[in-house]
Amino acid sequence: MSGADEKATSRVLVLDDSPFDVPRCPHGPMVLFQRVECRRNNRPFFACSACRDRKDCQFFFWADQKISEGKREQHEKVIDEMKVKYNHKQLFKFFKSLLESDTRKFCGSCNMFFVEDSKHDKCENVRTFLTDEELTRKPLTLFTPKQDKKREAQFYFSDQTVQFMTSLFEETDEKPAMFDAAICIGTPSIHSKLRYDTKPSFLLDIDWKLCQIFSPKNFAQFNLCNSWFFTEEGQKSFDKFVGSLADKTKLLVLVDPPYGVKPELLRRLVDSIQSMTPGLSPEFILCMPYFCEKQILANIPQMKMTDYKLKYGCNRHYSDNTPRGSPSRIYTTIKLHKFRLAEEEGYYLCKKSRAWQAAENVYCPKCKTCPTKDGPTYVHCDKCKTCVKPSYKHCAETGRCQLPPTSGSSGAKNSRKRKAGTPLDQ
Repeated sequence: MSGADEKATSRVLVLDDSPFDVPRCPHGPMVLFQRVECRRNNRPFFACSACRDRKDCQFFFWADQKISEGKREQHEKVIDEMKVKYNHKQLFKFFKSLLESDTRKFCGSCNMFFVEDSKHDKCENVRTFLTDEELTRKPLTLFTPKQDKKREAQFYFSDQTVQFMTSLFEETDEKPAMFDAAICIGTPSIHSKLRYDTKPSFLLDIDWKLCQIFSPKNFAQFNLCNSWFFTEEGQKSFDKFVGSLADKTKLLVLVDPPYGVKPELLRRLVDSIQSMTPGLSPEFILCMPYFCEKQILANIPQMKMTDYKLKYGCNRHYSDNTPRGSPSRIYTTIKLHKFRLAEEEGYYLCKKSRAWQAAENVYCPKCKTCPTKDGPTYVHCDKCKTCVKPSYKHCAETGRCQLPPTSGSSGAKNSRKRKAGTPLDQ
């Protein structure tokens, strides 16, 4: 078997870890995986939930490996040494004091606010003047998004996407607000806008440096891949926020995970949030590419994929600067006919499918659905009995529609580049 064939048969399963004493790493409880591939050891193992590269988190244990008490104590010592020590209240208080200070600086290399600090003298990306608007309305725009594709790659939503998401909390003369409060997981740009609009919102994010601009009352460092709070204070703040919500509160949970995350971990996240919000029955919005639909629905069947194309301001592959637009979509537990998409962006309500669709997604009476997921309107193939991309042609030899071999397009050129993911995608 060739290397390419062997790689194609390789996949990683997320296993049930309930029979085990789950070990920890600096990012919380580890996840039990099993690599399934030819001619390899299929022995289950525990690995970090948040880092796909062993270089970023070297903690690794075989599931059947016996860990002595001395070894466990040594691991706990290493975990404690690797913890980022910070005081959330002090950092946020310092940030608020900058509004009254004549000297306000920001290091884009370290993503830290400061007044005078010699350790930033050698940093290249230092701002020595910050406006009141930057500090009050858009402090997140000062941060340099992380570009580590195997750990904490960050992509902030475009202004248009933020406006659409936050419109779900706005009341107008035509319609009441769909939701009263939000739990934002990995969506700091949406949380920032909601807080500026004085809407109840709590942010859960793995980036501790966001604690500079968000109050301890509405932000906690959190690993969505294992539903783990990094500090007890953060978990207490979250519980207090949830406890402050009335039973009839219409709560929306917005999740923007790394796109390399295993769908099984997203299912566990949904279950965890539901258990942490008793009596509230929250609805969910999940941001993932359209090509993950099969895996997402298999693990979270209560979700449906919408046509809404999510845009990220700092990534050209997930913006309008591509011929087919962004491949990222909203998955939601909200009933699709009630989830009104932005008409000003070209979306419309299809009465036959009873869902809001993109302009190019036209109802097919033979498939009895609106089938277009990416690119121009799909066309129906009577031989395949399904709708396919218009560039596809039916092949008599394979018995299915595919790109014509004379098109000169290779799979590599036509494949979408996926948003970088942090969790294990082995």
